[in-house]
Amino acid sequence: LGESILTMKMRPAFVSLVLISIMGLASCAGPLTVTYTPVKKDRLKLKEPVSIEMGGISDERAVAKDSSANSRKIGSITVTVFDMDSGDLMLSEDIPGLVARALGEELKSSGYTIKEGEGTEADFVVTGAVKDFRLDIGARDEIAIAAGIKFSDKKSGRAVWTGEAREEGSRFAGVTGNSRKGISDYISFTLSKALRAALVEAGPELVKAKSGAGQRPGKGAFTVSSSPEGAKLYINGVYYGLTPSNIGMDEGVYELILKKEGYKDYGERFAIVEGRSTVLEAILERE
Repeated sequence: LGESILTMKMRPAFVSLVLISIMGLASCAGPLTVTYTPVKKDRLKLKEPVSIEMGGISDERAVAKDSSANSRKIGSITVTVFDMDSGDLMLSEDIPGLVARALGEELKSSGYTIKEGEGTEADFVVTGAVKDFRLDIGARDEIAIAAGIKFSDKKSGRAVWTGEAREEGSRFAGVTGNSRKGISDYISFTLSKALRAALVEAGPELVKAKSGAGQRPGKGAFTVSSSPEGAKLYINGVYYGLTPSNIGMDEGVYELILKKEGYKDYGERFAIVEGRSTVLEAILERE
């Protein structure tokens, strides 16, 4: 009877141990989930509000173009890791999704306002492309992350800043070895450093562009004629048809070229002023 009572008392503990072991084995076999946390130092604080729409992040890695490969594999594990199997190092999410999530966190932590959806009002749209994302866990952990980043004016589509977030490094995990959390933290730290460096460079350009955002150039009129008529009209290298021509244009300074068979090319520099009409009459010379 004593042994039966002892067995019954021990059974819950035994069941718990079995469950923990099963959960541990499942954890070892599962892909890695990266818990992303921005680096807390070297914060970039903006002097004025800037809103960003999150655009798409594409995957330009070679593995992403190989239909037979798993694009969530970022490297291999060739040493003992406390709670992970040796072999392929797989992430639980697509790499572009992780980079987009991290970029959004970095922007918010820097003081940017994030706008969701294409129809929202925002100052700029950020897009990017993952070019490299590797981590091999071995005698030394080797990591490399690279992603192209582009900020464009929301209204005009003009590129305001284009650059690359890149970080490479290695570390020795130490006597205690690696763990699932340690690997996640290493990826998060490296990715944060790469994105932070890119935002430090982009920030001043975005603020400068924001101060001029919404200030559309004024319109003016340009009238050009030639003698003889029918000359091909090029403005800043773009063909505008034959003379005579009347064109509405943004204010600014332009280069004009007229071409007509049998005549020398005619070149002229002209300016457009808001609300005014610029008239040019060209007399072509025979060759």
